[in-house]
Amino acid sequence: MSLRYVKISESMSSWLDFFRCFCAFLVLLSHVSHRVVVHFRDLDPAAVNALMYIMYMPSSFGVGAVMIFFVLSGFLVGGSAFKKIQAGNFSWRDFVVARLARLWIVLIPSLLLTRLLPRITESLGIIDRAEIDSALDLFSFSCNVAFLQLVACDPYGNNGALWSLFNEFWYYIAWPILMMAFALCGFKKIIMPFFILVLALIVSFYQKDGANFLLYFFVWVFGVAAGVCKFPKILGGEKIALVIFVVAVVLWRLKVNGDSRNEFFGHNFYYDAFLGFSFANLMNRMAFSVNLVRPPAILPTRRFAEFSFSLYCTHTPVVEFICKLHRILSGRSLPFLVVNQLSIGIFLICVCVCVVFAYAFYWVTERHTARFCALLSGVVDFALKAASVSGIKFRRRLAGGQAWF
Repeated sequence: MSLRYVKISESMSSWLDFFRCFCAFLVLLSHVSHRVVVHFRDLDPAAVNALMYIMYMPSSFGVGAVMIFFVLSGFLVGGSAFKKIQAGNFSWRDFVVARLARLWIVLIPSLLLTRLLPRITESLGIIDRAEIDSALDLFSFSCNVAFLQLVACDPYGNNGALWSLFNEFWYYIAWPILMMAFALCGFKKIIMPFFILVLALIVSFYQKDGANFLLYFFVWVFGVAAGVCKFPKILGGEKIALVIFVVAVVLWRLKVNGDSRNEFFGHNFYYDAFLGFSFANLMNRMAFSVNLVRPPAILPTRRFAEFSFSLYCTHTPVVEFICKLHRILSGRSLPFLVVNQLSIGIFLICVCVCVVFAYAFYWVTERHTARFCALLSGVVDFALKAASVSGIKFRRRLAGGQAWF
């Protein structure tokens, strides 16, 4: 496997946009279906028909879509960091500011939304015991802003989809540190990676839920490898890579179960890892293809991808809000026990409202990421300058005190 950086063509960029929006939509379908209708395994087997299979099939790939997100994140963010470190122009300040701006401009407003919508339903007389038990205090809010959910706290309120941001952000931080550790010389080159491994093991041990931090880092790194290396020919060309990916998807769908992904080398990890690797291999083949065609024009690509992160962060509280409004208007709690015209109608309403709301949310927040990044950069520069001035004054006072004594 040779080191060869990917140059993302316009066609590849369009495919990346398609993958982002398609995976966000799969996560949305998964969370909506589980709140509107009972799980497929809880349906009456005698009442199951083809329509139910059509409805449930896409909604069963939510976690698999998150694995694809991990690979995409490694490909785009980890690959870019790798290239800059190799070129010697990597800046921690610029990197962290860019990552925080990209996440915070959507995350913080979505946390506020997660707190606001239950307040509205409470004022209408609907009080959910699960929400009362959920952490909605300032500590939990701050903990989620610091991306420490799953270790120091739970995902904020009922917004369980935020669990993956813990993995995402700390993979962003861990990857450059690991790269720089391997660039050290002598004994440090051995001790620093070992120290990072021990730290990752400790984090994984104290992790409450979600995808095991250490193990699923390898899934994320598959994406990095796809962006900085040309995979060996033994893994096949584009068509073979597509076949391998389809096999991985089918195998994943048939074999994964409800076991926790937080335990070391649990049942689901192997299928998640195979899915991630097969997708990374497919992306690698596509990226190095000289005649890659764009996705069909009918498919949503750039426009939908622009607000896919807003959709990911906001859909859960919005769906919960719609379910409670249904309870207020009809007097019946969701989920439905059967799949019928009413349940399908509520399902489609939830999906459409979430998409429309996310797009409006994007126009207020995510669309202004570049401006927010510039603002955050200015704040960081001011803080660093203030800290530098304070440090100089402290050293002068210390020197003066030493001279006086």
